[in-house]
Amino acid sequence: MNKQEFWGKAMDELLEQLPEDMRKGTILAMNTVLKCNDIELHGVSLKKGDEDISPNIYLDSFYERFENGESMKELMQEVAGVFKEAKRPEIKPNELPLDYSSIKNKLTFRLLELKRNRMYLVNTPYMPVGNGLALVCDIKLRSGEDGEWRTTITKDMMEKYGYDKRELFFDALSNVRSIDPPVMMDMEQNMFGISHSNVLDTEGPLYERSNMYVLSNASGVLGASALFYPEIQEQISEKIGEGYYVLPSSLHEVIVVPESAGFDAGQLTDMVKDANSSVVAPKDVLSDSVYHFDMGERKLEIMQMAPELGSRVSEAGR
Repeated sequence: MNKQEFWGKAMDELLEQLPEDMRKGTILAMNTVLKCNDIELHGVSLKKGDEDISPNIYLDSFYERFENGESMKELMQEVAGVFKEAKRPEIKPNELPLDYSSIKNKLTFRLLELKRNRMYLVNTPYMPVGNGLALVCDIKLRSGEDGEWRTTITKDMMEKYGYDKRELFFDALSNVRSIDPPVMMDMEQNMFGISHSNVLDTEGPLYERSNMYVLSNASGVLGASALFYPEIQEQISEKIGEGYYVLPSSLHEVIVVPESAGFDAGQLTDMVKDANSSVVAPKDVLSDSVYHFDMGERKLEIMQMAPELGSRVSEAGR
């Protein structure tokens, strides 16, 4: 069964599984949403007239489970259960005050790779930050125990509310350290529960250095953008006392590897590619590249293959 056939049969089965009081006066609406990394997701929601009365539940993962042998009935019983438990629909931009004075202090960033987001960025203002990467502006609507609620600013929103692109990114740059504070932790100590301290908060250079650090934000959501907070790259270098490599672990975090750790740049690149192809979900992949920060030049450059040498070199050294 292909995806289109699955969507149709899933909708029919879902209607059977919903209780009568939820079906009365409502319709099931199917929609397609373009997400980061140009990934299309297919969602279903309950509507009463033009109003959403449920969250948008994406069915793509249910299709994969169906392909792996789970029954349509059991899968749609699970979706129906989510609808029954849902207390409120996902926050919608048109339900919120979005004039600039209301969003100015809620602006933050997410980091994307340009080539993975060609379609997504057609309707999304962005700021290139070099090495094929770019920042886009998010409005952080809410953050709490039930997760984060964000919406990305689109060109349609800019036109509707009269946003200025320069002002958006200037204010987001001013906000990020307070809205999404940067956090860098010793990877090994954090993994084994030895310490969860933020090394960026310590005074002076680190006396004992690790081979790997995880850089994100305080929530761990879309924290790879912390690499482009004002002065953060220099701060990391001063903290560890040398240059370093950056491995794009996901959209949510990057791994910082000091030069003295002794890793070969080619091996690091292979590690990233292997993780992206086998561990990281496609929607969370940031990049297949490895980056290098030169402490002397105070510059971040992408590591590239030099075919004639059979090794990786920094663009700065070419």
